Amino acid sequence: MISITAEQIESTLKSATSRQPNVLAMWLEGSRAEDRADEYSDMDLNFMVKDGTSDSVYEFIEKGLKALGDLDVKYERFDTPEFVRQRVYHVKGSSRFLTIDCNVEEQRRGFTFTRGLDEPLVIYDKYN
Repeated sequence: MISITAEQIESTLKSATSRQPNVLAMWLEGSRAEDRADEYSDMDLNFMVKDGTSDSVYEFIEKGLKALGDLDVKYERFDTPEFVRQRVYHVKGSSRFLTIDCNVEEQRRGFTFTRGLDEPLVIYDKYN
C-alpha cells in the first residue's frame, strides 16, 4: 500500500526549509508545476540558497524526508551546472515512480523566475 504522496513531501519540505535563513526560495518544475502529473510522475523540486550553504540545506531536506520514511534511494549527480547541486531521493512507502529530483542552486548563480514555457510553481520566495 502506497501512503506517502507528492503533496505530503512538498508540505514536509516546505515546513523543514521555509524558516531556515539560508533557504531563499522553493519551487516545483515539470509536470507537477504544470498540473499534468500522473501516477508515473517524478517530482522536480528546487531550492535557492545562500552561497556556500548547500550542505547544511541538504541536511534539513534529508531530515524532512526521513520524517516521512526511510530513504531507499539517495545519490548525487555531479554533471550539473556551476553553483547547482542535484540529489535524487526516493522515500520508502511512496510510489516507485515518485523519485525526488532535488536541486539546490546557490544565489550567485543569478537565477530568476520567468514566465511562459516551463513556468515554475513557486512554493515560497523570500528572495524577490
